[in-house]
Amino acid sequence: MALARRCLDCGQRASASRCAGCQRRREHSRNQGPAQRARLSVSRQQRQRVYRRDGHRCLDCGSSDELTLDHLVPLALEVKAHYRDDELATRCRRCNAAKGASSGSFF
Repeated sequence: MALARRCLDCGQRASASRCAGCQRRREHSRNQGPAQRARLSVSRQQRQRVYRRDGHRCLDCGSSDELTLDHLVPLALEVKAHYRDDELATRCRRCNAAKGASSGSFF
């Protein structure tokens, strides 16, 4: 009898350590730069935890439209394989783009 496994990335049932969709994303990410790989390192569950923690609102302007996940330490300065929830923040697309790679708004 085969044991039921869960995908390491999304938590869905899988026959291997990752489901087919997550495995394709991982293979695709190998052909991309560090910033694109960092975006893929944040799981759907982690993204939802951070959004829930921040009340599904941008921390800068309070908007609930076009929310993105912001890496507090810009990807231009540090790219890691995994990020903790406290290293991420909810921002709308406009505020996240305005922040850019500036170092002034960390922590």
